[in-house]
Amino acid sequence: MQDYLNVEQHEKENERKQIVAYLENMLQELNNESVKRDVVHSIKTLKEEFLRPDNAREFMAEALLMYLEKQRLPHWQEVAAAIRRYFA
Repeated sequence: MQDYLNVEQHEKENERKQIVAYLENMLQELNNESVKRDVVHSIKTLKEEFLRPDNAREFMAEALLMYLEKQRLPHWQEVAAAIRRYFA
């Protein structure tokens, strides 16, 4: 049973890293400084949420997804898919 829990925890950690990597890559493609600041703040907020693995607040991630979609940011679909997998 412990092996299963270790694998599950490792998979969640990989998903967290993937989400942050998507967002950090997105920053490189942004030209608007205001949007860049928002995404940097979002990355920080998500990292804080991910440190609360037992009670990470899904609504924080959903708010980020709505923002990314509204701004039509590049690769937001990949970020959305990774976040939804994380909270599934």
